[in-house]
Amino acid sequence: MSGKAITGNARNYKDVGPPSPAKRTIFDCAEVIETSDPHDLLGIEYETAYCGKASRWDEALCETAPSTTKDQTSISTVAGDPFTVYSSVSCAPFGHSPEEMEAKAKDTLLFKEHMAVEQHLEEWLIANGTPVAADPVVRNQAIGAVEGWLGEVWAGDGLILASPFAASLLAVDGGLFWDDSSGLVTACGTSICVGNFGELGVGVHIYAVPRLILVRGPVFTALAPIDTANVKNLTVGLAERTYVPLFECGAASCEVLLS
Repeated sequence: MSGKAITGNARNYKDVGPPSPAKRTIFDCAEVIETSDPHDLLGIEYETAYCGKASRWDEALCETAPSTTKDQTSISTVAGDPFTVYSSVSCAPFGHSPEEMEAKAKDTLLFKEHMAVEQHLEEWLIANGTPVAADPVVRNQAIGAVEGWLGEVWAGDGLILASPFAASLLAVDGGLFWDDSSGLVTACGTSICVGNFGELGVGVHIYAVPRLILVRGPVFTALAPIDTANVKNLTVGLAERTYVPLFECGAASCEVLLS
């Protein structure tokens, strides 16, 4: 965005343009549903038949009653609660218009929001993910452990979430490969989403999700005056957006042994 000099020295203001965004964030990995309906952003639930299973039956033709009973699976309900990501930029006593402050807050949000979304998702995964092992798993087996869980619960293409640190370790061990169309993938072709996972001090984990949906609202901007002990009427530019994450058929977690 354009700007102007904000001090009295000889330095000239130069617009260098925005930085390049990350090549692949959670928004590229998940199914993102845009909405402007405020009711959607209060929380969402839906029913799915895809968490059930198809069972084998070999007694369809028999003269007497079959010796086994058919497995019954229920339709599952998926529910998600909202959370909001925001960025705020405080205005210096001079130099920026209110419109510029709102625009700068929005720029910050659009560049960094995926990091806050990824950290929120990890909090959910730590609390609700199914551990695939009781103890940490060595690096060259961690991908296999979560792939095995995905193979048991999901018939489609799943997703594995990892921090840059975990993904780098797994790639060194030969467990990950680069695909020009899908990005980082496992030997089975499962996509790896590398993001802000692993910042919560709970050890190095990777996570598997059968299907991840992010319902995303519009960006709202505003100006808010604040009052501190030393500064009066300081203006803050605020930008925020609300999300509702939906994990279909649950999720799994695996702690990776570093040694």
